Amino acid sequence: MKRNKPTHESTKSRIDHMYSNYRKITDVVSSDISKFGRCFILGGDESLSGFNYSILDNNITIGINRSFESYNSTLLYSMDTRLYNWITLGKLDEYDKSNVKQKWYDYTGQPVYLCPLSNFEFGKEVCVVRRLMHMSISKSLNTGIYGGNNSGIGAIMLAIALGFKFIFLLGIDMRIVNKTHHHSGYPNQSVDRLKSKLDKYISMFNEIAPMIKDAGIRVINLNKESALKCFDFTDIKEVI
Repeated sequence: MKRNKPTHESTKSRIDHMYSNYRKITDVVSSDISKFGRCFILGGDESLSGFNYSILDNNITIGINRSFESYNSTLLYSMDTRLYNWITLGKLDEYDKSNVKQKWYDYTGQPVYLCPLSNFEFGKEVCVVRRLMHMSISKSLNTGIYGGNNSGIGAIMLAIALGFKFIFLLGIDMRIVNKTHHHSGYPNQSVDRLKSKLDKYISMFNEIAPMIKDAGIRVINLNKESALKCFDFTDIKEVI
């Protein structure tokens, strides 16, 4: 028997149902978090090796994925539920012996996940942000965010929905010089495997960047060596 293709309404209903099952970011994060107008997003790429994170201490920061191991960011954004299991079930500790599980529970910022599309059990420390399936710029946490095809896009969308007008990028290089990340990476990920994805990531950034600009938001890349060229560049010394 031929199966009917899901409609937009049925997909939305499923997402709304999933979202209702979780602790929500709107119940956890203060509505005045963006009062200073700017935030810093901390990616996982190689340019942050040896970075002096203390210069960010008086700013709102949104870390991505494993960045909590290096810095206690205000928020921590992720979209891949496998990462949560790798951390909390000790898989990353088996992978790289870096005591990741303990660092996760020592982290005192707020972990935020993009709402899953299927049932998944988070711990009480996690809250979720509503997922939008179509590419759009949302300025409302109640509406949700578009997660894109990589966590860098999702973190930018989260910052916009939180109300930030100036968003500075650190460690979103979209290129590999010596290794995949400033940390030890992820299970089953190699330099060649990540390189095969980077063009798709960059292409989506290129597509969404004009939409961000039209929405009156400035995203500024603080790594002039980044392969991501769709945003303006400046030196971190100019903004700290």
